[in-house]
Amino acid sequence: MQNKDDVLYSQIDFESALAAKKDILEIERGFLSIMQKIENYQSLRKKEFVIKLKLKNTLKEAKDKMNQINESLPHPNGEKAMKVNKIETEKNFKETKKSKIENDLKEIQAKLEELSK
Repeated sequence: MQNKDDVLYSQIDFESALAAKKDILEIERGFLSIMQKIENYQSLRKKEFVIKLKLKNTLKEAKDKMNQINESLPHPNGEKAMKVNKIETEKNFKETKKSKIENDLKEIQAKLEELSK
């Protein structure tokens, strides 16, 4: 074990000490810059959240108003007729889509038969 009298010192020259201090200050500056960017990011995320929330509420209000307007408009055959028309429109769309696919298949089949001759 060492006595208090046997303490060893190491000498650091002035240039090395100055370079070490500069390096430490550069690292501190880097950390502070990173902390500043993190705080800025957090505040932007909060603003984004508030804006998204306002947009969601505005869209909900607009949807509600559109539904109110739609309900207040007179319907020639009533709401049931509208629902039936919607279902028929969907069926027509599906049938049109199926018939288009069937037509495409027939065309491809005809081309294959032509090529096989």
